[in-house]
Amino acid sequence: MRWIQLRWPLPADRAQRAVLMMHESFHRLAEQLPILRAASVANSHLDAPDGRYYLQLEWRALAAALRATTEAERRAAIGDALAFRQARRSRFPDSAAEEDGLELNEGLAEYTGVVVGLRDLAARVDAALRDLAHGAEVPSFVRSFAYATGPALGLLLDRYAPGWRARIAQLASLSDALAAAVDAPRPDPDGAAASYGGTALRAAEDARAAERDAAVRRYRARLVDGPVATLRFFHMHIAFNPDTVQPIGAPGSVYPTLRVVDDWGVLEVTGGALIKADWSAVVIPAPASAPAGIATGDGWTLHLAPGWRLEPDERPDDLRLAGCSRAAPGGSAPATSACPTAAP
Repeated sequence: MRWIQLRWPLPADRAQRAVLMMHESFHRLAEQLPILRAASVANSHLDAPDGRYYLQLEWRALAAALRATTEAERRAAIGDALAFRQARRSRFPDSAAEEDGLELNEGLAEYTGVVVGLRDLAARVDAALRDLAHGAEVPSFVRSFAYATGPALGLLLDRYAPGWRARIAQLASLSDALAAAVDAPRPDPDGAAASYGGTALRAAEDARAAERDAAVRRYRARLVDGPVATLRFFHMHIAFNPDTVQPIGAPGSVYPTLRVVDDWGVLEVTGGALIKADWSAVVIPAPASAPAGIATGDGWTLHLAPGWRLEPDERPDDLRLAGCSRAAPGGSAPATSACPTAAP
């Protein structure tokens, strides 16, 4: 049986509640749908100043397209949005595939929530505008941007490419589909930026970049350079806030809050943990000691399942898991004499 989990309490606003419930219901069924899956949806470029700058300009242009009262205004705004997207992607290799991949996941889910959860077009447009406005307010765009772009792109596709959902198996990019459907002029993006508050936005992003660099240095000292405990994934289930993910380069991304359930037990994080770039493990600051059962450290609590423990790793003061997984990949977890039968 497949099921969904929602954070309680649900939104008091009826429209927001309906969108949320239909969004999550989409995820329950998504694996049964012929939707293309991307190899990576890391989107770490959306934490860089240029990535954030052109993404927010795109959001503002998409909002203008949804609000437009004439066909000429709408097409011009769509052209601006696509120009900002092209400018962003030209600066970051592989960004197109990663962005398209998350939009075909969370973007389609949020679009589905808007369309299924709300009955009339005006309410759907209001919800899409609310998503675009909220997108700019969250601390990190890396895992959250598609919640904002998905409904806007989907509603515009409904207008200009009716029946696009029936072709979802062949659809690799929502924005490419919109570009193919709309004959919209593509302006010079840096010239068009002035119409969307580009000067003030650039200054704000430059200031944020300085703060972000300081935060990355702190995270690297805590989760890369200092003593750490590495918990390898086997049959991982994970819950996190997509609005707060912080990439720190080659090691991966930091998740300020996190809950992981795996063969080895349950990890609760309130002070930041590193998910490796290849999604093979979660890394936390090493504790002073490594008891069996419940282990605690700086901003985390680990409930170890029977048969699992933390043991010294190769680097001095580092720790790693040791125990027995029902399907340990490549023998990476040393087996104990018998696997525990109780699930964590």
